[in-house]
Amino acid sequence: MHKSIFMSIRKHIDEQGDKMKLVGGIISVLNRIESYVKLIVSTAFIDNKYISYEKIYLINDILNDDKIFCKFEEKRLLLEKVIYITARIVNKKNIDIKFDHKKYLDFCEKIKNVQKIRNNIAHNNLGFSAEGFAVIYKRKSDKLLLEEKDEKNMYKKVLLNLEKELEEAIVICEEAGTVTQELTPILTSVFSHDTEPM
Repeated sequence: MHKSIFMSIRKHIDEQGDKMKLVGGIISVLNRIESYVKLIVSTAFIDNKYISYEKIYLINDILNDDKIFCKFEEKRLLLEKVIYITARIVNKKNIDIKFDHKKYLDFCEKIKNVQKIRNNIAHNNLGFSAEGFAVIYKRKSDKLLLEEKDEKNMYKKVLLNLEKELEEAIVICEEAGTVTQELTPILTSVFSHDTEPM
């Protein structure tokens, strides 16, 4: 087992202060992106003509309840679903709104990719190399261990450039703000549109 696991956490944080700030930055940025996703999704449940604040509170409570939506990935998948349904309604009802669903699905994919970094940092043993990289140790799958026939090396080492990862996360977060400003009025309009039942 890696000896840094037994180091005092306070000492570890003190020694790696700048790198720990980057870790905290990545997690904070992903939390902001998650807030944007929840805002976009909740907009689909708001009827512009009959605004019900109780309904707004209800959907926000549901999206924030970690017993219902345990993971950010579930909210991201719900956003994808909202995008597909919106595209279908716009096409079926010939609603005069420019809606590039592929652009928004591409955005969802970018979120998925940056989520992997947060998950790697949050769910694996994390250390730092002398070169300044974050080092995570991921256990190899049993299938891979069987193929390699090497029980001594059960973990693979992955290097992360935290500065680069944070910068990429910030770019996606800024895009999330733009997407939120674009999508919320579209969703409000589409889901408030007077149409017959589908």
